[in-house]
Amino acid sequence: MTDTIKLTFDLGGTNTRVAEVDHGSLGTANKFLTPEDPEEGIAALIESAKKLANGRAVTGICGDVSGITKENTIYHLPNLLRWDKAPLAERLREAFNAPVTIFNDVELVGLGEYLYGAGKGEGSMVYLSVSTGVGGALIKNGEIERGEYNMEVGHQIIDGGRELEELISGTAVEKKYGIHPSALTDKKALNELADTLATGLYNITLHLSPRCIVLGGAMIAGKNPIPIERTEETLKSMVAKYYPSAPRIKKAMLGDQGGLYGGMGCLERT
Repeated sequence: MTDTIKLTFDLGGTNTRVAEVDHGSLGTANKFLTPEDPEEGIAALIESAKKLANGRAVTGICGDVSGITKENTIYHLPNLLRWDKAPLAERLREAFNAPVTIFNDVELVGLGEYLYGAGKGEGSMVYLSVSTGVGGALIKNGEIERGEYNMEVGHQIIDGGRELEELISGTAVEKKYGIHPSALTDKKALNELADTLATGLYNITLHLSPRCIVLGGAMIAGKNPIPIERTEETLKSMVAKYYPSAPRIKKAMLGDQGGLYGGMGCLERT
């Protein structure tokens, strides 16, 4: 066992995971339900991290939250409304006397897929998560590319004032069909979802021109998913007007460990 340790975490709307990073290797994650109260949640995260550290000095922490981030401040966590502007980074720095970096969850999953998963070897990659909501991130040359805030591609307007997220997310499917998305077996309905997803990817392609698009989330990896092949075919036909080829479409590989792998990649580069 080394005298120092780095830590990564994934703070989600339902579960939080914390894992050790040791020389390019990701340790087993500690997992607990994310408290709605931020004080309770931060205390639980620190306690879990201290157990992993086991007395060793922590030299870096990188993690993600399911909301908007800017300069390590977290905003608008849709499933954790009380966490808005919670002093997560500050408390972690105080507890471990270590540098802390916090990203949006889709950004860090995207980095994980780029470095260790489906996007490995690609020069530029967009990661799109289609789950309860829709989020995206651009990764170029091993770095998360962002503007003032993280990307919110799920809120792009694509149909008469409606957002992409309102049309293809798990929430949208359940609202429209009255069943859990995993129970949707109608081929026509699934193809319509694929074509709508392709429209969102068309806009992303024209704006960002990535070499590869990696798709993840429950609507892609779960039961009765949106068909990737149909999505790719539709996207190819749409971009043919402007480009000789479309981005490669791949399915994410890292599952619910994606954010932790992204955190490891971030820590290994610092």
